[in-house]
Amino acid sequence: PRLEATGYLAPMFGAEGGLGLDGPYKRDFTQWGPYTHADASLVWPLSTFGRHTAGKTAASAQADVEREKARQVEHEVRREIRRLYGLRLFARSMLPSLNSATETLNSALKAAREKYDAGTGEVSIVSVMRLQYGAGELARVTRQANDGARLATLALRQAMGLDAHARVDFADDRFVTDVAEVGSLAALVAEAKKKRPEAGQLRHGEKAVQALVRAERLSAMPVLFAAAVGQVDWSPVRPSGRSA
Repeated sequence: PRLEATGYLAPMFGAEGGLGLDGPYKRDFTQWGPYTHADASLVWPLSTFGRHTAGKTAASAQADVEREKARQVEHEVRREIRRLYGLRLFARSMLPSLNSATETLNSALKAAREKYDAGTGEVSIVSVMRLQYGAGELARVTRQANDGARLATLALRQAMGLDAHARVDFADDRFVTDVAEVGSLAALVAEAKKKRPEAGQLRHGEKAVQALVRAERLSAMPVLFAAAVGQVDWSPVRPSGRSA
């Protein structure tokens, strides 16, 4: 349904005598007053022979497509956070093994140097240099693991919209065994077709296109409607006139 109305107020000079069928008409510019006008029209559709319904269906399906797009963005953010969280766990899971290997290698290097300095011939300079190289590589990898854990933590805060120095309590500091059962590939694909936002966009998009095609096919059909029109004019400086 559509209702349209117009109204305005304007100054109007006076008049004497009748208007139209009521006799002669004489202007009086010495007398002024307000003149008001208002008109309105009401159109109430009765039937579009299915075009209106098809258009509503298309609009509703398109809105569903946009909601699925928003859900897809949410999934992408969630997946990025899970990836960063996994990187942090991976880096921190490496640290205990790296620290243990560093302690063992440092002890071996210390013992090798003592034997080499003693000149017993049990350890050569080549063996000492190999142990020193290994200690350097372990130190480099340990720094990378620590830097990776810190960088992943900062990235997590940014992905979650937090301040760079905000406190975050992590559930785990290293990888734990996942006990969740994974279904078969066919079951996972079937579930993805139902729940993935990309699949939802395809379903709702197809529905919207079909509804638009149906609406265009019905565009040549007439529209049945009921209408009412009214108009009123009034001024205290004019005599009333009869509607012709």
